[in-house]
Parts: sequence; C-alpha cells; structure tokens
Amino acid sequence: MFSAPSYAEVKTKLASQLTEKIVQIGQQHGAPLEAAIVWPNQPAKALVVLIAGSGKMDKNEHVGPFYPFLDIANGLADQGIASIRFDKRTFSHPEEFKNKSFTPDQEFVFDAIDATETLMKDSRNHDLPVILLGHSQGGTIIARVAKQLNPHVKGLILFASPSDSDLPRAALRQMVYLQSISPQKNQALFQQQINQLETEINHWENYEKTSVQSGNFPFGVSANYLQYLKNLHPTEEIKALALPTLVLQGGKDYNVLATKDFLEWQQVLQPLGKNVSFKLYPNLHHLFIDPDQYTSASIQHVDQTVLQDLGQWILQQTTLMPNP
Repeated sequence: MFSAPSYAEVKTKLASQLTEKIVQIGQQHGAPLEAAIVWPNQPAKALVVLIAGSGKMDKNEHVGPFYPFLDIANGLADQGIASIRFDKRTFSHPEEFKNKSFTPDQEFVFDAIDATETLMKDSRNHDLPVILLGHSQGGTIIARVAKQLNPHVKGLILFASPSDSDLPRAALRQMVYLQSISPQKNQALFQQQINQLETEINHWENYEKTSVQSGNFPFGVSANYLQYLKNLHPTEEIKALALPTLVLQGGKDYNVLATKDFLEWQQVLQPLGKNVSFKLYPNLHHLFIDPDQYTSASIQHVDQTVLQDLGQWILQQTTLMPNP
C-alpha cells in the first residue's frame, strides 16, 4: 500500500524508490519552463502528464501546506507509472503576459503538449500509453491537448474539474461562499472583492454586447482570454473524444461542486458506458485532502485512497508494456 512521505523524506524516497530529473520544456513558445520527470525504479507501465489548475501554479501546485502534484507523482511512481509536471508560464515568466493579450493556449495548453512530447521522448518508447490528468481548470482544456497528441493519448483524468469554463462566475460564487463562513471582521474585505469582481464581470458582459471596453476584465486578462473560455465546452469536447475517462470529485470541494459539476459530468459522459468511471470522495476538498484532518502548521498530503485509485485506473488502461 502506498504511504505518502513527509516532504522531509522526499530526497531519501527519490533516491531509493524513484528517479526524478529536472528538464526544460516550452522553449519554442517563449522562455523555457522547468519540468520534473519522475521514473519508477522498475519498468514503467504508463506515462502521465499533470496539468495544473488556474492561476500562477508551479509544477507541484504548491498552495500553502499543500503540494498535490508532488504527492501524485510520487504515488504513481510507487505503482510503476512515470509522470511529468511543469511550471505554468504565468508562474515562471509573468513578464511574458504583462499588458499583453493571450489565451489559455499561450498560458499552458501549448506547454502541456510540449511536456507530453518531452516525456514520451525521454521514455524512448512512444508505445507506452499516455494519460492526461487535468486538475480544476487543467481538466477543462485536456481535450484540446489530447486532440493535438492523437493517437498517443489513451485516457483522461478529470481531477476536480469544472463542467464549464465560466471562471469569472465560479470565482464570484467562491468569494460569496468564503464570505459566508468568514469572521465578521473580514466581511468588509470580502464584500470589497465581491463588488470589484461583479464590476469586472459587468464590464466583460458589456464588451460582449458592444465591443467597447469600459473597464478592467476579470482577473486582469484580455477579452481574447475570456472569449476563449466562452467558446470552450469541456463536457462536449471530452465526450467527443470518447477516450477512457476517470472523473474524481471531492464532496467538500467549494471550488468545483459535487452537486453541480460532478453531476453534469455524469449526465454528459455516462453514454460512454464502461469507458468512463466516476469516483466521489465525500470528505475531501478541492486538493483531495480531508479539511477536518489538517492544520495550517503542518504539511498535508493527497488522500492515499485517491492515489491508489488513480494508479489502479491508469494501469487498467495499459497493456502493461515494459519500458525498454
């Protein structure tokens, strides 16, 4: 059974059970990005590409005491599965986007494709099945990554992924929720942020109608970025690929909702029959950690059951081909 290490033990773990090396990707799209390839110290059975969610994320998806992509990479390697994870361009090179119009393609779609090709090249075996894992917003774009990599991609994992791409409205809903559970002393600050985002959303909606920009857009991005999101239809695009798909959702996730997004994924993808699997973890939040089991003073790990479920599903998609 996989047991997640403390981060103080990672170097020892890497030396004894798996091999990690740092590589560069994405040079053809701008400044190079740092990526980490992890190989199990046994013949690899599959290749997994980890694609992060929204925001300026590093390759570990480091947020506070959480490093979910590091956990996943180590957990998969223990089960004979190689992986690559990479810094998002907005994290490593924010200067490339300052005062510029861009879309998710430039932000991380092109780099996800390059990361996949880098991992396949590093494996020296392009016949190893490739699985794409997209967390949160990363899941909304993996169909577009997969289409560019056909026929190498053999499966998709939606890791707490929204069923639509309306990030501004989702962010507003999250702010309203956080305000509702916050202490009274923080209410005014939350209301200020809510008011600002509502104003930015109104500016965007007015722009859609008139093409006259009357103020800042949500998240400070361009109209091109928001239009890309509007034209992105994750459920239908993934359904059209008809690849084996695993949908994972935490029941205590307030970023992506079990009562909305998870249900919509089920409704759209269930016609794929045995090609799609759904798993709901009632006690876990957006990073697949039990919010009742941690304190801000300690490092927390992705739930071991989730790591085991990921590995088992991935191995079911493979032909268990040895790495030469």
